[in-house]
Amino acid sequence: KDRLLPAGRLREKAYEKRRANIILVTKCPDRLKPIERQMIVKDLSLYAFQHLYFTRLGYREPVPVFTDVKPGISPSEIKASGPDILMVTGIANPRTFRRHLRSFSTRIREVIFPDHHVFSQRDINHILQVYNTMEGKERFIFTTEKDATRLRKFANIDVEIKNRMFYIPIETKFLNEDTENFNNQILRYVKNNKRDSILRKKQS
Repeated sequence: KDRLLPAGRLREKAYEKRRANIILVTKCPDRLKPIERQMIVKDLSLYAFQHLYFTRLGYREPVPVFTDVKPGISPSEIKASGPDILMVTGIANPRTFRRHLRSFSTRIREVIFPDHHVFSQRDINHILQVYNTMEGKERFIFTTEKDATRLRKFANIDVEIKNRMFYIPIETKFLNEDTENFNNQILRYVKNNKRDSILRKKQS
């Protein structure tokens, strides 16, 4: 069971779901078991007018942290190089991110900070110190999209290391091929509500 902020991650009380037409269950496992799905449905106790969708996190191709550099290496080449990876995160739970990085390499070192961490020059120095101790021929620093925005202010990082810093964008993906059903439901709502019909016209 989760709690409201700041003790948990909930923005509203759970019973406020009664106001929603659509309920999204996020960050599900890639392969949600039928019994797990049934337990969630039972726990939510939805009304007949409510529609339930399950989503998971998806990861896109790595993107350079700094826009003023040209790494000169593609994501596929990173994987093929068998690199040493330094994972730098300041998020609540890096477990899923770590698991994704294993698709690039099994040689992963970590520098983990608390959620919402504001990086300091001292932190940067520590990150670079760990990076410089890595012995692989190919070395990379991978971070999250959220952390990348905080790291960009340290423009004094050496260009050679900037070329080795990437973040992994995330996207939400529906389970059970429900993307089309979700989109159609949104479009039906827009079509039936004249005030929002301009959105429908833009889709046409």
